Amino acid sequence: MFDVRQPGFVEPRRGVSALTWFFIIYAAVSVFIYGTLVVLHVLLQPHLPKTMRTRKFSEML
Repeated sequence: MFDVRQPGFVEPRRGVSALTWFFIIYAAVSVFIYGTLVVLHVLLQPHLPKTMRTRKFSEML
């Protein structure tokens, strides 16, 4: 075992931290949900009542 008080001691890298993994997973889930909603909205547009349909993609945002 290494002596931590030794000068020049560098703690070995343990890979990606838990917080980084949390942000990666959070971003992936967010993109997946948003993408699914946009795709469903575009696919279901022809079946919606005329008042709920959007004319342009820019109005949807």
